Amino acid sequence: MALSGAQCCLPPPWPFLPRSRLLRWRSPAGLRRFAVGAAFRRRPAGKETRLPVGQGGAELIVRECISKLARQFEGAPYIWAGNGPVSFDCSGFVMFVLRPFGLVPTPADWYAERLREMFAQTHSPEPGDLVFYGQDKRASHVMVFVGEGICVGACGGTSKTRTLEAAIRRHASVKLRRVEYRKDLLGFANILAPLWKKGEISQ
Repeated sequence: MALSGAQCCLPPPWPFLPRSRLLRWRSPAGLRRFAVGAAFRRRPAGKETRLPVGQGGAELIVRECISKLARQFEGAPYIWAGNGPVSFDCSGFVMFVLRPFGLVPTPADWYAERLREMFAQTHSPEPGDLVFYGQDKRASHVMVFVGEGICVGACGGTSKTRTLEAAIRRHASVKLRRVEYRKDLLGFANILAPLWKKGEISQ
């Protein structure tokens, strides 16, 4: 059953979001506009405010937008098979924040291991890149790296976490975590090196 804007509310930091904003966030274009605005709001005094230029600058903009968008959903409930905007599971959250930027296809719905296969691995993650966890070299959990050793993602739930009540009981939600919060860290993937776009892997 779909959750309404009121039903999705958990204790802070997940804020009450007007239904109009939730509806806008169902559109990739609406998410893109929000992310760009969040990334380039007025910055603290003394901080660089000019936008970078060139291809490298465009990549920095995309990475900052993805990081800002991902952090906006901190506290949203983890619900199995949730793909936004009011609830998520781990891979649904990643797909939700990457899709507005054309980094995952529509209507693909990839699980953690599939996401790991679809992007080139990196040993030096940058904001927006993916963080994978699992055992036996197979990913079972994925989060978004946002810089300074921090990642954000939908955590704490299982395949049995299918209602808001279950999410609250398990404290399952989108959370900020240190990258090393789990001992089964597998590695990182570069979101700007999608193998599926190059045809190296079939969708």
